[in-house]
Amino acid sequence: MSFLVCLGALAFLMFVAYRGFSVILFAPVAALGAVLLTDPSAVPVLYTGLFMDKMVGFLKLYFPLFLLGAVFGKVIELSGFSRAIVSAIIKVLGPSQAILAV
Repeated sequence: MSFLVCLGALAFLMFVAYRGFSVILFAPVAALGAVLLTDPSAVPVLYTGLFMDKMVGFLKLYFPLFLLGAVFGKVIELSGFSRAIVSAIIKVLGPSQAILAV
């Protein structure tokens, strides 16, 4: 039975992807649906157990990197340097390949 539930979750994810929705947003939904249909008692453990401990440790370890990355991105945006980079890439590649500049 659980094999069929996994195939159903995968089919749901494929359907959503073919419809043009973000797979990154719907993959956790499909996984949660599969877990709820096979063993609903495993869901609360996910939010209180090992996953949360490890996630908090990861965020604590890399928080300065995330913070500095956000500040650097904002400084680049406010200074106008990001527009200059995109304009230079468009000049090199041409307007037909503008999506590569993004």
